[in-house]
Amino acid sequence: MWNKKDFEGVMLGQFVLNNVSTFSKAEIDQLVLVYRNEFHPNLYRLLDICARRAKLNGKQSKDYWGGDCGELMERHVSFIKQESKKYDAPVDDENAVYLFLVIVFSLSAKAAKNPVYKLRIVRALKRYDEELRKCLNKITSPEYFKNKLEKYLDESN
Repeated sequence: MWNKKDFEGVMLGQFVLNNVSTFSKAEIDQLVLVYRNEFHPNLYRLLDICARRAKLNGKQSKDYWGGDCGELMERHVSFIKQESKKYDAPVDDENAVYLFLVIVFSLSAKAAKNPVYKLRIVRALKRYDEELRKCLNKITSPEYFKNKLEKYLDESN
């Protein structure tokens, strides 16, 4: 299971940009669908709300993109667990983390499709350039996501 330590020291903006450079637009869209489809349909609205909140935070705060993924994940997981009860589909810690990943991949999809959005992330990260160099080696392995996508595609064929 993923936990806060897996994401600590990695800035959200860098995680998003890493996804954009690692995966094609189609792969990112597919990853969002793969993870999203694993959840109860009642949670789709909650996912949309969380993704919109994250995109709004990214527009309003340059610090958001330089925020530590571990801390952001913890906040999102707490919010998701609390809010999921309202949708009559409570989730545990592990599934809340996967919902957080759907949000991150939704942000990645927007950055992959919208050059202005991607540029906003890049500019925000320039302020964190020194910290960025330190965290590049900590970014989580994209192999996990590629394996998940391949497994999903194999099962659907």
